[in-house]
Amino acid sequence: MPCDDRDASLVLGLGLEPAFLEDFGPIYERHRVAWDREANAPGVRFRSPVDLTARAVHGLLGLRGPTVVNASACAAGTLAVAHAASLIERGAADIVVCGAADSMVNPLGLGGMCRLGAPSPRDELDACRPFDRRRDGLVIGEGAAVFVVEAAPRAAARGARVLATILGWASTQDGFRATAPRPDGSAARRAMQRAIARAQLAPEQIGYVNAHGTGTPLNDPAECKAIHGAFGAHAERVAVSSIKGAVGHLMAASGAIEIAASLLAFERDLLPGTAHHGERDPECNVDVIGPAPRRARVGALLSNSFGFGGQNASIVLGRPA
Repeated sequence: MPCDDRDASLVLGLGLEPAFLEDFGPIYERHRVAWDREANAPGVRFRSPVDLTARAVHGLLGLRGPTVVNASACAAGTLAVAHAASLIERGAADIVVCGAADSMVNPLGLGGMCRLGAPSPRDELDACRPFDRRRDGLVIGEGAAVFVVEAAPRAAARGARVLATILGWASTQDGFRATAPRPDGSAARRAMQRAIARAQLAPEQIGYVNAHGTGTPLNDPAECKAIHGAFGAHAERVAVSSIKGAVGHLMAASGAIEIAASLLAFERDLLPGTAHHGERDPECNVDVIGPAPRRARVGALLSNSFGFGGQNASIVLGRPA
């Protein structure tokens, strides 16, 4: 039986801010939140449901398929797209709307990240410098990206313009620390290796890596070690870039917007650059694309998303047939 587009499923990666600022009223003193009283403040409760955005999109589009929310921090967007591909692959859905949205550009989000020491301390336009020797932290961004995922015959039947083919995906868990990656990058390496293996490709067939590349002192070297472990000798030749220097870290939405940027490799034979990357870091010994995009034709690419809690996700995309 033909599938009505409104029978589509919805898979979204969303942020982890199920609270309103007024929720913190019981521990707000003298124009500041008294965090030391948090444990003894039973009035603090979270009231904003994490699936609120998904409900709104589901209703706005009038979808009739099931809705799934992925809240796996900075890996959520990539995992949402991978989940959609999995639903199509196993015949659980005919068409899936998927992607991610997030914004932490608010006092609660910014305050929380600053308490972790993650943002760059510099209030400058080039504050986020992925893979650069001078990097000292991330910059918080906001945004969203959404895709339609379906089987190739269905896309052809309705005359859709196919932007890419999802070839493989994988996820792993660091099991290390909540707010720091495993320094040797071993779990991130396994995510890349498994995604490439699922795509039935050799590492040498991947022409570009859209890195997680946060511009933090800990993430970038660990990711470069993971790339070397996954690609071997090809790690010195595969092009690598991060768009976070240009758009900031979109947290739960980062993987989705980075997949969208990666599509330029197929649409325009253009690999995104790494804004504000200028001084090569010996710890980041991969072929980092500088601030300007690079002209190149690649048949397949890999996009990484590594989130707080040690959650790693990698996805392999191929040029559409």
